[in-house]
Order: sequence, then structure tokens, then C-alpha cells
Amino acid sequence: MNLNEAIIIIENHNKWRRGDDTIKPTDPKEYGIAIDILLNKVKEKPASNRKARTIQ
Repeated sequence: MNLNEAIIIIENHNKWRRGDDTIKPTDPKEYGIAIDILLNKVKEKPASNRKARTIQ
């Protein structure tokens, strides 16, 4: 799975989770791999360039 595929999987999962009945639930293993790919990409970016985000 490449980065673009991971992004699509995460976006579609969120659409499904928010009630889009046209999208099937994401396979949990595929979803986990997509998350791992996105996290690895974020970790590649130097911490000094990341903006802090408050979770509410």
C-alpha cells in the first residue's frame, strides 16, 4: 500500500463512520496498515516543523 492509497482508505473510513451508506466498512487490517503508513510519514517530518494541535 502506498501513501495515496492509505489516505483514500482513511478518508473513506471516516465517511463511512460518519454515516455515508454508499461506502462499505473498512477491513480492520487494511485500516491498521493505512494508519501505520500515515504515522510513519508524519514521523519523517522534523518535529520542529510540526504544529502542536490541541485535541478537544
